[in-house]
Amino acid sequence: MSGYEFAESLRALHVECGKPSYARIRELAALPPATVSEVLTGKRMPKAEFVQAFVRAVLRHRDGGDLRRHDDEVARWRRRWQQAVLRPRPTPTPLDRGLAARDDAGRRWGDVEVGCFALYGPDGEVVFIGQAEGTLGATVRARLELLLDPVAEAELWPAEPRTVEALERALYRRALGESVRLPPSHRFPLGGDEGDVAIARQAEELARLAARVVDGVGDRRALAVEATRLARQAIARFARLSGQPAAEASADVAAEVTADVAAETLTPVDH
Repeated sequence: MSGYEFAESLRALHVECGKPSYARIRELAALPPATVSEVLTGKRMPKAEFVQAFVRAVLRHRDGGDLRRHDDEVARWRRRWQQAVLRPRPTPTPLDRGLAARDDAGRRWGDVEVGCFALYGPDGEVVFIGQAEGTLGATVRARLELLLDPVAEAELWPAEPRTVEALERALYRRALGESVRLPPSHRFPLGGDEGDVAIARQAEELARLAARVVDGVGDRRALAVEATRLARQAIARFARLSGQPAAEASADVAAEVTADVAAETLTPVDH
């Protein structure tokens, strides 16, 4: 059982026992409400003493007092805690590292409770825009599990409750090509060099389609579509890494291609 799964199981127990308020838990077990909140949301791995006190408190709330069978239940939860603590920690993923990064105020980006986020595909196009539901970290993780489209990058913005709706609308306007002013954000990759890897995979697919066309069994329209998609991905990646606006990078590439085509047209051909 991982630390996150352990927090989920504690939340389930909390609900099963009538979901006593944090103030009630403090009254029963002298546990600070802030610590209870951090443990139940998975922000902190509790110590054994906390687990025993918390479990006994919620059982006492449910049953109206201490019962002998509570000792067995507390001992069972201590064993579950040991399993969670002793389990080897997995290597952090790019998503884990991105959400654990801290802003200028020292706050973890993934812990932001009011804000918006955008997810981008390998070609730099926006795949999804949304608001935090709980925390930005939990919301982004949940959304990534639901999306079928490949996602290469994420970007997070903090906000105030009174400005979050306006921020989300601004993100949609930007996705439609409008020039908007946005607050500072945190953008990070979700798969290392996924952008370049995706371009390489697209090029391999294009080569396979071209081979089928050469053999007389391929679809030229599909080949043209894949070639266009590959060009868009490559230009978006170039713009992202060079710091140029996508439109400017596209214009630069188009100008170079046009010059090459013009040069080829003017080059005399020997017969």
